Amino acid sequence: MIKLKVSELAEILQTEPIFGEGNREELASLYVDGFCYDSRKIRPTDLFIPYRGENVDAHVFIPDVLETASVTLTEDIPEAPLPGKVYLHVNNSGDAVQEIALQIRNRYKKPVVGVTGSVGKTTTREMITHVLESGYRVFHTEGNQNSQVGVPMTLSGILDRETDCAVIEMGISMEGEMDRLSRMTKPAIAVVTNIGVSHMEYLGSQEGIRKEKLKIISRMDETGVIFLNADDPLLYAVKDELPVQVKTYGFREDADIRGTDMQASGDGMRFTVTMDGVSSEVSLSVQGEHNVRNALAALGVAATLGLSREKAEASLSTFAGSRQRILHINEMTVIDDAYNASPDSMKAALSVLLSREGRRVAVLGDMFELGKNEIALHESVGEFIRKEKETGRTLSLLVTAGPLAEKIGEAAGDAVPEILHFADTQAVKDSLPDILKAGDAVLFKASNGMHFRTLVETLEEDK
Repeated sequence: MIKLKVSELAEILQTEPIFGEGNREELASLYVDGFCYDSRKIRPTDLFIPYRGENVDAHVFIPDVLETASVTLTEDIPEAPLPGKVYLHVNNSGDAVQEIALQIRNRYKKPVVGVTGSVGKTTTREMITHVLESGYRVFHTEGNQNSQVGVPMTLSGILDRETDCAVIEMGISMEGEMDRLSRMTKPAIAVVTNIGVSHMEYLGSQEGIRKEKLKIISRMDETGVIFLNADDPLLYAVKDELPVQVKTYGFREDADIRGTDMQASGDGMRFTVTMDGVSSEVSLSVQGEHNVRNALAALGVAATLGLSREKAEASLSTFAGSRQRILHINEMTVIDDAYNASPDSMKAALSVLLSREGRRVAVLGDMFELGKNEIALHESVGEFIRKEKETGRTLSLLVTAGPLAEKIGEAAGDAVPEILHFADTQAVKDSLPDILKAGDAVLFKASNGMHFRTLVETLEEDK
């Protein structure tokens, strides 16, 4: 993060600094070069951001934080300011840090790509970044810093080195959040991967989710460009109604960036991409039709930013990604997709598993934040398994963990020759040695709260 003096911060936040005992001119010249929300990780030059949470009010940590740091935000006026310290009084710490992030973003003069969607936004963001890095210097979101808290943290570093463009992931769960993120990031190019059912609990319906996601363009003018997944009916339905330039990608015949002739190849995919009337064959290093769509989005963004098509397409053969991993452990092929789950992403992961040879084992757990339709949405995964059997793609064994995941097995019924249900993840872990065999292709997929990553770690430890 660039250095910002106390006097600059006070101007941005339109507040009068509260100084502890000391030389006011010297205190006003103190600077910060980082944000910190965790009092345990504070550095001397960090600005402390005390949030009021449901369980903890971080304001109680301010005295401890100021033993190391010198400047803090505060929603409370301190009764006895500590000597040599500076308090920036604000109405809301979250609003304040977003305002600072906006001012930093305003100094960045290169194009920003914003990526959102219900499923696949992290992999898509990573793929876009990877493709652009074949020709450009790219600033990008790290990890899962895509929220109202994470995006300001990301933007704080956008000026730290010289780059040619930026790729920012934008995740929301509540109404109004996307416009706040768009105000901060000001994307010139946007990508919406799909409209799923994640956060239905808070946004009410898929139409509500679509309305909120599409506010990614709320700060664009008519020169802005948005890429929409043409295979998502909710997005396709509004492609002609948006006040920006719209480009579609997917498998539909009329998609602007179209994928055809998809074939699994080893641990990756081969497919044909047609864009601007020109077709070429592409190798992708990860499996799944959903990842082909992600690749199409990345190729479209790269073309819009002027990257050579040859470089962009060639780079897809070296993409690794951080979410879905294909591991080879004890003569088994393990598809580690345990980071998180929604009905759509679970079906996509099952499609990857069903493309593998050998005994196919799906280990599936509860999916959270699906609202009042959570049972029906879990059942939809079981129905997907039934439909896949009709096409000749079948599971050998379905293992479920948790009360909601049990509904997947019930809906799959006799489409799977063997179904095992366990109360929780620990029970699955205890039974893994008896469940899995050499030669299996096995998928692990559940919401984060199920801690399925520990199942994969158990297998890795037993190598």
